[in-house]
Amino acid sequence: MKVMWIGHGGLLFISGKNKILIDPYLSDSLRLINRLFKRRMRIKRRLFLLKPDVICLTSSHPDRADFKTVKAFANKRGSYQPTIRACANAFISGRDNWGLQKANLTMFENGLEWSLGDMTIKAVGAKSDDRSAFGLIITDNEDGKKYYVASNTLYSEELIASLPTD
Repeated sequence: MKVMWIGHGGLLFISGKNKILIDPYLSDSLRLINRLFKRRMRIKRRLFLLKPDVICLTSSHPDRADFKTVKAFANKRGSYQPTIRACANAFISGRDNWGLQKANLTMFENGLEWSLGDMTIKAVGAKSDDRSAFGLIITDNEDGKKYYVASNTLYSEELIASLPTD
């Protein structure tokens, strides 16, 4: 499995068969909230050529649930349609405020697990002001390696103790 940092808190996991995009912030939408929020890295436009199988939005914070970016992937032409797994607050915002009613947008939460065949995604706890936020354990089902994506979480002994030891 290949793991690529795509900027800010975003990651791309690529296996032999699947691509998982986590928290892609590939716009400059935070400037709409506060003009002082300025991107420090240029947006890599080639990332929009990707066709991720799954997009995970681990928090409703706008730098994690960047719906300008999500819509760019969800509104591609043709039969391509990514599965979007979002925390409860991002799910509601995407459905009600961003016109993603027809997208393959589903709610995901701590404890849920979803298999793609060669990869498994499991939502784990997170400590955040967004109570619906989650972290992820990505398992490479080919070699058994596990990757922890903390996402937008505060450090907590309780949280660390709740993670798998492997």
